[in-house]
Order: sequence, then C-alpha cells, then structure tokens
Amino acid sequence: MTLGDYLAIAGLLMVPLSLVCLYLRAIREDNVRFQKSFDKRLDLFSGRLDGQEARLLKVEQEKVSHAEWVRVVASQRYRQDQTRELVSEINGKLDATLGITRQMTRASDALEKLAEAGNG
Repeated sequence: MTLGDYLAIAGLLMVPLSLVCLYLRAIREDNVRFQKSFDKRLDLFSGRLDGQEARLLKVEQEKVSHAEWVRVVASQRYRQDQTRELVSEINGKLDATLGITRQMTRASDALEKLAEAGNG
C-alpha cells in the first residue's frame, strides 16, 4: 500500500469518526444539562421537605400537652446534668493521670541524669 492509499482510507474514516465524536459530545452535554436540572429539582424538593418537617414539628409541639412538655424538659435536664457530672469525672481522672505522667517523666529524667553521672 502506498501513502495515497492510506490517505484515501483516512479520508473515508474521518467523516464517520467526526460524526461519532460530535454525537458523543452532544450526549455528554445533554447529560450535563440533565444533571444540573436534576440537582436544581433535588434542591427544591429538599427545601420543600425541610419546610414540611418544620411545619410537622410545629403541629406536634402544639398538640403535646403542657404536662407532657414539662415532663420531657425535666427528663432532658436530668440527662444533661448526668452528662455534665460524667464529663467532670472524666476531666478529674485525666488531670490525675496527667499528674502521674509528669511525675514519671521527672523520675525518668532524674534516672537518666544519675546514669550519665555514673558513666561520666
């Protein structure tokens, strides 16, 4: 085959390949447009859903009796107090552990100095 044959074959292939490339580009652009449109609709739906949840919560709050509300608030305060006590206890234990760690570090440093002095 000569160079002219290859050029003729290349010429025959260029048109279909160009069409395929243009078709694939159009599909990609269409997918991008669809994704943007879908994202907008999803955001709109999400916003509407948030609004519905807020309205439902408001209705639930209005329907709950005052006594029930007081009971729930008292329960939440009790749990909050328990959590504060637990956090205070953990902080105390961490402080104690930190103090022991500092003492062990000082003792280790002193032993190193003694060892250096004995070798020196």
